Amino acid sequence: MGRLTYQEYLPKGKEKQLKQEFAIEFGKHVRKVRKEQGLTQEELAFKTSLHSTYIGHIETGTYTPSIFVVWKIAEVLKMNLCDFLKGF
Repeated sequence: MGRLTYQEYLPKGKEKQLKQEFAIEFGKHVRKVRKEQGLTQEELAFKTSLHSTYIGHIETGTYTPSIFVVWKIAEVLKMNLCDFLKGF
């Protein structure tokens, strides 16, 4: 998939589809960086004080985390938030 772009005034169905695509792509990014750091889902969960199933749901695109959770993940992965999001 190419870079996701937001368009103003999307029809409701299209916005839902875009949100799902965003969540999936973001989850792939989290998984990629986590694996590059040599961490398991359980280790990332422990270090972020999140449940391992929640990390799994983020990585599969089932859940879209809050910006606070994204910041916690970036910190554990030893990246500042801006750099972590730029890689996405």
